Amino acid sequence: MRPLHVLPLFALALAGCTTGGRFVEAVPTQQFVASRSPEVIVNAPADVVRSVIAENAARRGSNLFEVGGGLALQAPLGQTTPEVAVACGPHIPGRQIRVLLRANEQGQRTRLTEERFIVDGGRVCPMPMVDADVRQAIGALNRVKDTSEQIQRRFDSPTGQRNT
Repeated sequence: MRPLHVLPLFALALAGCTTGGRFVEAVPTQQFVASRSPEVIVNAPADVVRSVIAENAARRGSNLFEVGGGLALQAPLGQTTPEVAVACGPHIPGRQIRVLLRANEQGQRTRLTEERFIVDGGRVCPMPMVDADVRQAIGALNRVKDTSEQIQRRFDSPTGQRNT
């Protein structure tokens, strides 16, 4: 048996949304696709990856801080999509989006992942990612990967030993 709080959401999804008795143009729903965080494997140590993330954030004037074992970027979220509203509630003034990047070293490589969260004051809600979000995240992770690997190649000699 399904919990009772799920039934109203299910009914709204089937019936479409209306507000105040007016019909609202149906917005094609996007299917959440990220069952796990988008990730890439970077052929560089985690310290190089983290420095690239920090340099990119500084260049854009973004605030970067450590949270949950990763580096987080946070910015105001002007509006809330229907998908996010279902998962995290209606838009609240002052709502922020947090992008959490984790660089976990695995031998000579680094596994770089991205997670997104909605922050409402002290409340943090995992943000559902749709196809477009996943594509955007993978693109951003690949840019960090490419830059990190270029930097690492400059430090490595042809024999694979680090130049000092």
